[in-house]
Amino acid sequence: REQACKTSEKLNDIEFNFVICSPLSRALQTYEIIFSKRNLKLYINPLMREHVVHSCDIGKQPKELQFKFPNIDFGNLEKYWWNNGIKIQENKIIFEKINDLNLRIKKFKKLIGNLKEKRVAIIGHGTFFSKIIDYYLNNCEYEILKFN
Repeated sequence: REQACKTSEKLNDIEFNFVICSPLSRALQTYEIIFSKRNLKLYINPLMREHVVHSCDIGKQPKELQFKFPNIDFGNLEKYWWNNGIKIQENKIIFEKINDLNLRIKKFKKLIGNLKEKRVAIIGHGTFFSKIIDYYLNNCEYEILKFN
């Protein structure tokens, strides 16, 4: 929480067009601390979710997220969004294949490349972003990038 508050202060003077956020709870909590008081459109996108290798990388179904974050719209999420929409066994972690992660990264880059807006805040996760910027960001660390 303290890290997010410090990041909020640092980003306060940047006028973002909108925010794209991972649906994992820790990213949503970061969004709430940094951006919820701004009048910005929020788009929830599972492409930036963490690479599923640990239990903390498992998401919650949209109805659970809606209960926990009532002011956020999760209508675009599939039931098992963290597992590429494939039904899971609730008592077993199904690791995400590296090829699936790389495909998500490719889709994400295409999404970002097609945006007309110039200032977009993106809230996601370390492993995912490290594959894009070749650097592991610390919690609540930010990087300002220009995409062509």
